[in-house]
Amino acid sequence: MKKFIAIVASAVLAMSAFSLVACDITPNDEDNVKLPSAPAGNYEEVDTSDPAKKEEFVEEVKQKFDITKIFGDMTSENWSFGLAADITAKAEASITGHNVQTGPDTTTDITMSGNVTLNSSSKVKISAATDAEALLPFDILASVDANVKGNVNLPDMIYQSMGEQASTIKSLITDFDYTAKAYLDNEYLYASIPTKIVSVIPEEAGIPASGKIKVPLEMISGGMGSDVPDISYGETGIKLTDDAVEEVPGMDVSSYVSTILAMLEQYNVSVSVSTDNGYTVKLNAGLESVYALIADLVPIEGATADTIAELVAEYGKVSTCEIEAYISIDAEGMFSGLGIALNVAATANVKAGALGEFAPAMTGSAKLKYGVSVSKYDGTVTLPSDLSSYVDVTAAE
Repeated sequence: MKKFIAIVASAVLAMSAFSLVACDITPNDEDNVKLPSAPAGNYEEVDTSDPAKKEEFVEEVKQKFDITKIFGDMTSENWSFGLAADITAKAEASITGHNVQTGPDTTTDITMSGNVTLNSSSKVKISAATDAEALLPFDILASVDANVKGNVNLPDMIYQSMGEQASTIKSLITDFDYTAKAYLDNEYLYASIPTKIVSVIPEEAGIPASGKIKVPLEMISGGMGSDVPDISYGETGIKLTDDAVEEVPGMDVSSYVSTILAMLEQYNVSVSVSTDNGYTVKLNAGLESVYALIADLVPIEGATADTIAELVAEYGKVSTCEIEAYISIDAEGMFSGLGIALNVAATANVKAGALGEFAPAMTGSAKLKYGVSVSKYDGTVTLPSDLSSYVDVTAAE
């Protein structure tokens, strides 16, 4: 089962790829958003500017996060591992254009606003394969339950520009509350789409009125079961072998961690470690880190974190920007948790003509709180009994 360690590891990391993370953020009660936080403990910051301490930390991480142990003994016939993932988010935004020209001699203020709340809960159970001929090289069961609700207010002039679709779009984004479910087994990915959304999907898409559809995993995986390489782990890093390539050296683990540390240092991200109840690595960043990253990404010659900060200040203010990430293993070296969170609040105050000769003055505000948490799950995953009634939307193709 070693060949699947990378798959499982990638799945865990993918759950965290939605954003960077914020810990120790206490949201306002009215937000009703509980962001994940790293396990309690005594955290000691790693001095990444000291080469000796950096090297010591790199080796420590390599030893602690042993990919052959982090998900248990995957070579065992009775091996299994479960994950639980929760996502929570709330976004609010409002922008007003002042004295917008609406006619030859008329102006008015135009406001657009909206708020969206997302909550999602997932359970995944992966175990040793019971069928050697199956598509996937392991058995898997998964369930996802997601809810998104909110309200978007757009001015009538925008709806008028949408033509015949205006009423449909307005009904979908005004005081909406959608719940969707998804499931996974060794053969299919199943989804239950909200009936209100189904009602506006063209008939030629083949979506049944019930909204219950399925797609064969074979179409999604592209034959992954036979193409996944075997993996070995040693002092020189990870090596991949399969029928086509006898041995392909992977990146040296120490070099990989060192590269990440150099990047974190470049963007002013602090790294701290707690050895209480296992081993936890935590990252913290703020607005300075975001500006440094933006400076590297925008096509502006000579851009720095300071110049980006000055540019932002011309148009508004970021009042809150808290970012943190963590990953933990228990005392036995097995994965125990991973968290992602983000807390951002900003306001805009743009003068007339700042964005173009005829651009109006604009004011606005936005807030975002977003978190993802992944933890070890020892329970079972139960799928609904009516999955046979789900319609294969690829059958007619």
